[in-house]
This record gives sequence, structure tokens and C-alpha cells, in this order.
Amino acid sequence: MKTKELIEILQKADPSGECHVRVNTESGAGTPLGAERVPGYYDGCYSYVEDGIMHFSIEGNKVDLHIMDEEGWAENYPETWEDKIDFHFGAYVYKEHQDEKIKRIKKAMSDVSKEMREINQAIQDRQLPEMIEKVNNDWEIIDESKDKIDPTKIYFKKGLKKDRLVTGYIKILYKTDFFKKEGNKWVLNT
Repeated sequence: MKTKELIEILQKADPSGECHVRVNTESGAGTPLGAERVPGYYDGCYSYVEDGIMHFSIEGNKVDLHIMDEEGWAENYPETWEDKIDFHFGAYVYKEHQDEKIKRIKKAMSDVSKEMREINQAIQDRQLPEMIEKVNNDWEIIDESKDKIDPTKIYFKKGLKKDRLVTGYIKILYKTDFFKKEGNKWVLNT
């Protein structure tokens, strides 16, 4: 499907353009957060359906829709997710069912939040000393990301040598105050 076809489908489903959008997949539902145009090869192969055939490609460009479910929301905001949710059931759901649904959602988000805090702490405990040691041994952290975090554009550099940063390192850079960005480099925040 091409973007113009998706726009046509959306306009047919909601001519006023006032409805909220939910994405249904076989594994559940999610909330669209945004979209971006990227090269077809970016993040690997993509698929699309055309004339009843599923095609797989890395050619041209694609538009990635960024989707988030409730657990993903709690994962992104492990400390503050409760401040970033709200419920609107109106008269369509009985009060008892509302309470059950709210309790279920909050429990799932709380579990994910707790797990992410533990994972982030473990990452920090193990990988922060590794990063500091490397920086103290004359490695620089170069970040050529533009408008958004791009892990493929962040790396250690020492002379002509380059090493990729693992995901945990990138989380430490962007989600803690141990490092600060100066231009296209991350330096220890001392």
C-alpha cells in the first residue's frame, strides 16, 4: 500500500478527520505516534501488499508508522507513566467494568515499568563503568545523528578505529546525566 492509498482509506473511513486512530495487528493493538520517510533499506527489509501479493523489498523509500502499545508507553516512561495516562470511558462502560479495565491496564504498565527500571539499573551498573573506562583511554563518542537518535550514527572513535555502541550505552547517553553532548561528541559530565 502506498501513502496516497492509506490517506484515501482513512478519508473514506472518517471524512471529517476527527476520529482517533488505532492500529490493529494480529498481536494486539497500538497507538500511532508519528510517521517518517526513510530509505527502503533502513532497518532492513519492508513488506507491502499490492494486487493481492505480499512483496518484500529494500528498494526506494518507505514511510514508517511509529506505533506504541500500553506496555511500550510504560517502557519509555518507566518513572512517570502514571502522569502520562488518562481514561475516558463515558457512559458506554459500566463503572465496575471501568474499574476492572483501569486496574488491568495500570497493573500491566506497572509491571513493565518495574522491569524496565531494573533493566536500566543493570545496564547502568554494568555498562557505565565500561564507557567511562573507554573514554578515559582516549576513545571519543561521536554522534552523527541528526533530528532523532540513530544508533547507526553513534560510535566510539580512537584514531582510525571505530566501535559501535550497544543499545545500553546509547540509553546511558540519552537517559542519564553522566554524559553531555557537545557538538557531535558526548563527553563525561564532570
